[in-house]
Amino acid sequence: MYTQVAFAEFLGRLLDKVKEQRGIKFDESPNVPIHWQRGDWLYEIKSDFSIRLFRWLDHDKEEEIVAGPNWSNGEETREEFERRFENDFWKALDSLA
Repeated sequence: MYTQVAFAEFLGRLLDKVKEQRGIKFDESPNVPIHWQRGDWLYEIKSDFSIRLFRWLDHDKEEEIVAGPNWSNGEETREEFERRFENDFWKALDSLA
């Protein structure tokens, strides 16, 4: 199971990989949107550790939700969740690109 800190560390490593491989820098929402420009990449961490990905003021693209872990019924281990989440995250990026 994840704590908020452990999940943030996992997500941070994934976002670093995205920046390194694709040059995409994410900002966390909600932050002060003063410096955001149309098309900026944003994410929001939901209470169930799902992630909402979207592009600022890009109404041509739908937001994407990457589902959080499903541990309530023992369906996913931490390792299975991380593999699934990363795979789904990359698919969400492709749909928003």
